[in-house]
Amino acid sequence: MASVEQLLTGLEDSRNQQTTWRATSINTHAAVQATRNAVASARNIILGFIVSVSADPTIAQTVKIVDGVTTRREFQLPAVSFSPIIYDLKHPIVCDVNASCNINVGDLGVGVVCRVELWGITDPV
Repeated sequence: MASVEQLLTGLEDSRNQQTTWRATSINTHAAVQATRNAVASARNIILGFIVSVSADPTIAQTVKIVDGVTTRREFQLPAVSFSPIIYDLKHPIVCDVNASCNINVGDLGVGVVCRVELWGITDPV
């Protein structure tokens, strides 16, 4: 029987060789990036992400989700208070074969701790 991820991404690997993963990073007063490394002969499929901060950002920044060197999604974080952003993608991002993927956020200001997390599955090809 197909898993939820397989149904969402259209993948039907009856051998069930897909693996789930999470990439997380935390940084204070600096850019932060969480990376899922490339896997030989496989593609990463991004299913969702989280961005959270410890205090009101003093600098607006761009959040980028990158497949290899290609920015696949981009949105703005305001320089105001916000709750953690937890986003399950309705349409997963299927990355290139043999490519890493990451989520990154620039410096949000003095004393602001930013945490980013990216999650998904790896599908052998």
